[in-house]
Amino acid sequence: ILAVREIDEMLSSEYQQRVKRHGDCIPLGQFLRRRNFISSHHVKAAEIMNLTQQFNITHTLINYSKHKQDISQSLFKIIGAEEVYPEAKMKDAIINRSLSRKELEVLTIINALYAKKFPWISTRISDELITNQPKLKSQQCKIAKQQLRKIHKNNEIYIQTINKFLDPTEKLASLSNFSQESAN
Repeated sequence: ILAVREIDEMLSSEYQQRVKRHGDCIPLGQFLRRRNFISSHHVKAAEIMNLTQQFNITHTLINYSKHKQDISQSLFKIIGAEEVYPEAKMKDAIINRSLSRKELEVLTIINALYAKKFPWISTRISDELITNQPKLKSQQCKIAKQQLRKIHKNNEIYIQTINKFLDPTEKLASLSNFSQESAN
């Protein structure tokens, strides 16, 4: 079972994880430039899907971006355990909350000031924020249009590979989708 996400969501999530868990304090644009606008998640997912095909391995590929609200239930269904899904417990469960824009901004500043001396600070603060404000609306990082175009261009081959294995209704946005949106 492999879950993939829309590329902008994945990079936003990865950036937030770097800030929350590793004390990063660089702006999103610098994070993207350092990796040459490549999503390591999509590179690996494409590689794994090619290997499953090459070695005829049975697999399930899920577009997490389309199943955020029901991912747990979907996983139970995939493994054949639908009847034991703990629906009551999962109803209002907050799983993997990202930070709000303001929380991310403040944590980035704290990391810049204190992460070298206190490497654990970002993890503790982000955990406390999420524990004490579980229902606070998280926000995906805004990626500038020209950066998004570059991301799609540099990852198009990986997205195309992944999309070959996804159901037509589950496909990830590709460069052609992005170009069409930009034209409108």
